[in-house]
Amino acid sequence: MTCVRISHYVECGATSGESDWYFCDATSQFVRIERTSVEQSPGLEPDARALVSWIGCHTRAFGRRQEGTITYVLKYPVPLDYFNEFDAWFSYEHMPLLLEEPTWYGCDFFRALAPSTHTFAAIHYLEPGALTSKARDRSIATPWWNRLKQCPWFDKGFDRAILRRI
Repeated sequence: MTCVRISHYVECGATSGESDWYFCDATSQFVRIERTSVEQSPGLEPDARALVSWIGCHTRAFGRRQEGTITYVLKYPVPLDYFNEFDAWFSYEHMPLLLEEPTWYGCDFFRALAPSTHTFAAIHYLEPGALTSKARDRSIATPWWNRLKQCPWFDKGFDRAILRRI
């Protein structure tokens, strides 16, 4: 099983180990995605240089991990009483619909290991056009999506970042 640490920085640092650096146009921040095995987990202590860090454990993969032009990272503030429903919606409806788009290559899904307002995170691998595709439109126009959207934490509470590898 793998762990991931997603950290945001003002400046890009040196790469070490299994990590990748990205740039987020929307925030002008640098983002480091560090992957390790559970045995070599990045630890729960945040990097003091990071503006924010999120640490999670890999729970499942969808599609294939093929590098796209962009990496789309979403963090979700799912309350405990919605964990199972959110996981089922994401796994059985949302991702299958997104993967109907050929340039939405895949997604890795994680659950938080440290206290955080964001209990889940997804790292998507895709081309920019996938974000405006018919498959994406279909994935956010279902009765299940619309029911969950009534919850104040859903959709508007998501933390989104479109990243480009450096």
